[in-house]
Amino acid sequence: MDNSNPTPIPCENSDTSSLETANHKPFWKAIVEIGEKVPIEEWNKLPKDFARNFEHYMYGAPRDEDYEDE
Repeated sequence: MDNSNPTPIPCENSDTSSLETANHKPFWKAIVEIGEKVPIEEWNKLPKDFARNFEHYMYGAPRDEDYEDE
């Protein structure tokens, strides 16, 4: 059995506007709203490479030199 190119399963309701109701919004919109509440000063404290050098930030492993902070 070859699973390298699976056949997509059609969705019964592909109209995403019906997912947005008074009580429910798409997950990504909720994330954007949360992000908008965070002050820019806090965003600037995050590493520029985010998780690229996770081991460095957590355990002191050598950094990936291609993604050093400015």
